Amino acid sequence: MTSEVDTYEVEPREVLGKKVKRLRRDGVLPANLYGRGLDSVAVQMPLQKARDMLYTHGTNTLIKVRVAGESEPRPVIVLDFYQVDLKRTLKAFVPVNLTGEAPAIAAQGGILLQGLDTVQLEALPSEMPDHLEISVDGLMEIDDQLTVAALVVGAGVTMLSDPDQMVARVTRPRLIEEVEEVLEGEEELAEDEEAPEGEEGEESADGDSD
Repeated sequence: MTSEVDTYEVEPREVLGKKVKRLRRDGVLPANLYGRGLDSVAVQMPLQKARDMLYTHGTNTLIKVRVAGESEPRPVIVLDFYQVDLKRTLKAFVPVNLTGEAPAIAAQGGILLQGLDTVQLEALPSEMPDHLEISVDGLMEIDDQLTVAALVVGAGVTMLSDPDQMVARVTRPRLIEEVEEVLEGEEELAEDEEAPEGEEGEESADGDSD
């Protein structure tokens, strides 16, 4: 996460309860600022600006919100503007992005599966990453995989997800697997049918020699 934190302007909100539907129709997003030991503050901001903010930061990133009339912006996480204590850790799910190309895909016709889209982390708000990246360049063979244990997190960040969970794996196309299973079954059946004939031939040969 970058050290520079974006700041967004919001207005105090006087429309409360069921009447907020009118705000949404008018292109205004109603929200609340709240946090540990703090009184909830009703606020609002233009809906388009809120969409841009969510698109840029998601729901786990630390930003700042300045309420009109207040001198200092508030550090918040975009979960209905939850105001955070910068000295207390928080838990959040962050996206996992796969990078690179798995050699097993081109060389062996494999398919890359992503087992986890997010993992849970614990960190101070200022140290919480907005996403994690992991390269699949090392997946050389069919059934090679990466687990949560292979994800690298920064100092001060704790991984809470199970380290044995699969993040990415190269597998063969399901149709090919089914065809190969059928062919293997037919080969085994053919071998089973040929065995008695061989035994009868041996018995006949023995009988002739007698």
